[in-house]
Amino acid sequence: MEGVPEPLVSAGKLVRDDDGQPIMVRRFSDNLLLALIKARRPPPRERSVRVPFRALSSAADATDAMAAISDAVASGAITPGEAAELSRFVEASIKAIDAGGIVQRLLALEAKLK
Repeated sequence: MEGVPEPLVSAGKLVRDDDGQPIMVRRFSDNLLLALIKARRPPPRERSVRVPFRALSSAADATDAMAAISDAVASGAITPGEAAELSRFVEASIKAIDAGGIVQRLLALEAKLK
């Protein structure tokens, strides 16, 4: 991450400063950094994790689901990254429920107008 100092070479010759010392440049290794990141990455889950929340049919269900997700993170059953994925699922489900409710209201209004 910090790189390593290497002498600067130009046209096959060592480049020196005014005092005759070799000029050093810092070189970084992308491959080494990727290896370090992979080594520190948490291991993949070897088992499925169940987060107890029921089928989502209302905003109240979504509140309960988000509380269950929060409890699962607090207990260490799931990681914060997994919680974020589940939260996105809950949000998408609620948007779909809201959209379905709007469609139902429009259909009811259309039926009244006929």
